[in-house]
Amino acid sequence: MSTATMTDDQAYDLLMEQVYVPAFFNKLAAHGIYVDSDEDAQTALRTAAKLRNAAQHEAVKTASVSRFAALEAKVDGQLKTAGVSEDRDFAFAVTKLAQDQTIAGAVLQLQTAAAKRVMGAEQPKA
Repeated sequence: MSTATMTDDQAYDLLMEQVYVPAFFNKLAAHGIYVDSDEDAQTALRTAAKLRNAAQHEAVKTASVSRFAALEAKVDGQLKTAGVSEDRDFAFAVTKLAQDQTIAGAVLQLQTAAAKRVMGAEQPKA
């Protein structure tokens, strides 16, 4: 699909299918978590979305910091001990994906759409 004819929804779907979903399941697999069915995969994706949305909500973040700080520290320590580097893995993935013109076009499409929304929100009301 040419990125010139890609809609915002198509760009989002492409990035979900070719970037986010594979990265998400690779990260789960790196922690020994595997899904056995499409239903489990959909449940895992929905759960991740709920957790991401909750983490982005300031009230939930503030209320949950003390409850999850110890867990995060423990996971970070185990990852470090195992030699897992999220920064290295992330940088590799970004470099590889940036070479794919369709992926790069989809990212640009969504960045442009977001900039237009911001610019529209900043325009003075007549």
